[in-house]
Amino acid sequence: MSTITRFVGRRELLRELGISKTTILRWTAERGFPEPLPNSGQVPIYDRDDIDRWLRGERIVGVRA
Repeated sequence: MSTITRFVGRRELLRELGISKTTILRWTAERGFPEPLPNSGQVPIYDRDDIDRWLRGERIVGVRA
């Protein structure tokens, strides 16, 4: 039985999306890509639900577009 976690680290996210760190930073600054969770430490952690909504083109509350 597999479990899907709600949170994903940046390294895993980059691998899943096939993009670079530079791209994710640019998307965050220019395209409204969700920012890492506050206080996620040295390894940025993202909310997978927010990422999925962004990929589907849905507006994410609290994210500047």
